[in-house]
Amino acid sequence: KSIIKLILKNSDYNFFETKYLIEKFKKFNSNTFWWPNSRPKTSLLVSENFNKRFVFISQVKKTKGVCEFIDAASNIDNSYVFDIYGPILSYEIKCKISENSNVNYKGILKSNEVIKKLLEYNVLVLPTYHEGEGYPGVILEAFSIGMPVISTKWNSIPEIVKDEHNGLLVPIKDVVRLTNSFLFFNQTNYKKFRLNAIDAFDMFNSEKVNFNFFKTIKFNN
Repeated sequence: KSIIKLILKNSDYNFFETKYLIEKFKKFNSNTFWWPNSRPKTSLLVSENFNKRFVFISQVKKTKGVCEFIDAASNIDNSYVFDIYGPILSYEIKCKISENSNVNYKGILKSNEVIKKLLEYNVLVLPTYHEGEGYPGVILEAFSIGMPVISTKWNSIPEIVKDEHNGLLVPIKDVVRLTNSFLFFNQTNYKKFRLNAIDAFDMFNSEKVNFNFFKTIKFNN
């Protein structure tokens, strides 16, 4: 800890991904700035039509909230679609998915396939309570195409997902609230959430994020 404090105090600049970390560490050095996770801007956008299609894209493990996703989906009728993508990290979860007819496991995506796959859905769901969660890249990718997000009131997620604005936030491990969040969206309110998701991405556009970084360190001077 002493070494870290010394490095922070004597650095010209310190950058952190989340605003929480900025507040925590700027006491050691006033030149502490936000450098969030970011993604390139794309011209692709999700459809304005709400077709009741929800997707989970992440490591398929307990702390990412996949069990809650499955349990909540089991409470919904089959007019809804609930699909899961990502590496399954436990046999128990593999069995849980196979036993639930409302949920489909669709395999693993390469990083350059995520955006294209997201376009097939309406809402990204990531009910995470993973200990090291910062700004999940898949949430930013969803915002980049105007896709609302359902996530949790966990770590720094509320810094990027604004409840009832560009998505919905539920308490961790709360299957009832998660179920209700699926039922919340409809053709009328979806359009507003879609537009707000597009606006939310502006802060995470990699071109702007990197420009601000180099401006801060006076790269051209």
